[in-house]
Amino acid sequence: MLDSQNWERDDHISDESVEPEAKSIANIDFVDKSMKPTLKFVIAFTTGAFFFLLPVQHNGQTTIPLDILMSWITETSMLSVELFILGVLSGGGILTTITMLHQNGTIALDDRTQRYIQMSYWETSKPFWAFRVVAIFLGVMMFVEVGPNWLIADGITNISWDVLMVTVALVIPLGGIFVNLLAELGGLQFIGTLAQPIMRPLFNLPGRSASIVRPRGSGRSASGTT
Repeated sequence: MLDSQNWERDDHISDESVEPEAKSIANIDFVDKSMKPTLKFVIAFTTGAFFFLLPVQHNGQTTIPLDILMSWITETSMLSVELFILGVLSGGGILTTITMLHQNGTIALDDRTQRYIQMSYWETSKPFWAFRVVAIFLGVMMFVEVGPNWLIADGITNISWDVLMVTVALVIPLGGIFVNLLAELGGLQFIGTLAQPIMRPLFNLPGRSASIVRPRGSGRSASGTT
């Protein structure tokens, strides 16, 4: 107990005796900026913001360019979209089946094949494995409009295929492209840094919610909160 008190007292004294090092503008290391990364950032941020954030008028409605692009794709080549959907359903079911059969010991794959198909991504539970396989057959029947009436009825196919599947098949890949243009090249951090002086006093937001980017490995935010 005594040693602990002495250690705390000595540590306190040593902290008080250390004076901060005086620095001047000459001690600051400036980063040389080139035109290429700056131009890349501007183009990526402008493109992502244009498709996601810019309100435009289209057919008498206010929407965003991403929605217009999706409508143009479906109107121009709906068959290509439907074939893409069948490819996604088939690929997911087949690769999941290969992965699960390998995990069960039914088939053996070499290391190169395992890395190529990324088996950890397709590994799932048995119920979801069954869902993915069944989805292949349901998708084919809806595409060719052959099957039981309860499946190919207009009320079913119009919602599950023409609306749900087509929308998801376009939103995820296209949205992923433009979201990455905003997020991966620093666009969100750039806006967050500009908004920080307004958001923090206005809403009393701590840490990352005030758009403060903390260093990697730091356990605390810049505001002192965890």
